[in-house]
Amino acid sequence: MTERSYAVRVIGTAEEPAWRAKQFLREEKIVSEKLIGAILLPEVLPGLYINQNGNVSFVEFENKGVVDHTGYSAEEMRSHGCGISVLHMCLGTLSDNYQKTFKSVGALAIHALSHHRNDFVVNGVVTRVGTPVFNLKTGWYHDALVHTAIETTQLDVFRLENLQGMEEIVVIANGLINDGKCPLVILSVKNKFWRLKNEPESMMTHLVIVNGFNFDNDGNLKEIRVTDPFALNQGKKLNQWVEVNERVREAFTGRAIFVVGEDEN
Repeated sequence: MTERSYAVRVIGTAEEPAWRAKQFLREEKIVSEKLIGAILLPEVLPGLYINQNGNVSFVEFENKGVVDHTGYSAEEMRSHGCGISVLHMCLGTLSDNYQKTFKSVGALAIHALSHHRNDFVVNGVVTRVGTPVFNLKTGWYHDALVHTAIETTQLDVFRLENLQGMEEIVVIANGLINDGKCPLVILSVKNKFWRLKNEPESMMTHLVIVNGFNFDNDGNLKEIRVTDPFALNQGKKLNQWVEVNERVREAFTGRAIFVVGEDEN
């Protein structure tokens, strides 16, 4: 893995990006199929769980030097830390080498932000230059997360858009399993519908891990198994079964990232 310096604060318009927009977007031909019973993906390892709001997460960003170079504080990382947190948990679960290299989610965040190039402003007009990774308005760019995953682990990682329902995710995941692969799925959801009643709502989208699906005998998706880094004071939301009701269905944005390892069994 090539070491990189921290983010460059001033850039030129001729800079080459590290990846192109939608470079990792795949077009999958999804054929509807009836699934019954449980389809289980790898469980997220308990020792890897990240509560993005916890004081032990993103502690590296309490260092003034890190804040000066990256432009972000620990509080900002925790508030917007879902994307890099779920990526850390997926990569650690599927790659032993990853765990040896990145000991914390903060270390991964610093590395990912080293790819970042700020938007270039001319006479008040913003032009996107380089490879956007993260900002406080948008959060973590999905292409940036995929690029970081591939670069740090060499796993097969890709993303899909415009999915018509979570059932289509299961079809893709089931096909990977049948091919001897070991996938985890990062699901994009709307916080307005996703969070619990006693948690603050947000108009931003959120990323969670889904690693299990339960179908009834009629082929209806009834439950999904979720790991959610947004925990506040409620302990771990780790490998928990969640009912697929209308609120959960409405939360799904139609976007997902697949992190795929090899089945070692």
